[in-house]
Amino acid sequence: MGRSVSRPRNAEVVCYQHREFEGDDWEWDNFKEDIAESCKSVWPSLDDCDEWLDREDHAILENTLVYIGLSEYCGLVSIWIVPKNFDGYDDYEPLAHHWIGQIEDRFTEMFSELVYGGSFSNGEAVFHYKDDPEHHRTSKGYDNYNI
Repeated sequence: MGRSVSRPRNAEVVCYQHREFEGDDWEWDNFKEDIAESCKSVWPSLDDCDEWLDREDHAILENTLVYIGLSEYCGLVSIWIVPKNFDGYDDYEPLAHHWIGQIEDRFTEMFSELVYGGSFSNGEAVFHYKDDPEHHRTSKGYDNYNI
């Protein structure tokens, strides 16, 4: 059965990129740091964090309202924004959605390289490059040049 890169179930914004890390932790750590520094320079309310929302969804930034994080599978990276869980504090939920709505366009502009196109029946996802709609890539790393 195929699969694709993870993302939190309640993610409101998800951007996709293709990166080949080739098992190099140093490259992955630098990539995460670049994402975090880029976000903090634009949205100063964000602070570093180290939270796992699911088994494969790693939040690297947070503020009072949201988590921003990364997931990776076979060189496909999802960079996402998810509102925090506000058990008992219903006043914060609309604020979180409003804040996400305010930053969504800029976030997508900064981090979106691939556009989700759909999934095969086996679960493998297909993406196309934002700037080259004729160039496709699957979640297992195949593209229309090497299928």
